[in-house]
Amino acid sequence: MSAEKISENFLESLTETTTSIRKELDVIKEQLEKFVSQSVIPELDHATSKATDAVASARELADNQARNVSTRIISQPLMSIAVSAVIGFIAGRLSR
Repeated sequence: MSAEKISENFLESLTETTTSIRKELDVIKEQLEKFVSQSVIPELDHATSKATDAVASARELADNQARNVSTRIISQPLMSIAVSAVIGFIAGRLSR
């Protein structure tokens, strides 16, 4: 065999191998896209929904606690002043 024939055979073989690898990569890419769309994305949507619900619950809890504190301050203003004074006194003593 001549050097040209060997070179041609090598190039043909290389081209066939490259084409085969590209086809296999395309199949793997399609499988990965299918897996992501069927498994990963729904789980992410579910996790996002749970996180949104948790944030809403925490926000509602914080709002309720703020209303409770406001209601107690309005209903017992002298007690609120006394508690604030004691906390201020203790904080002042601890900061020295």
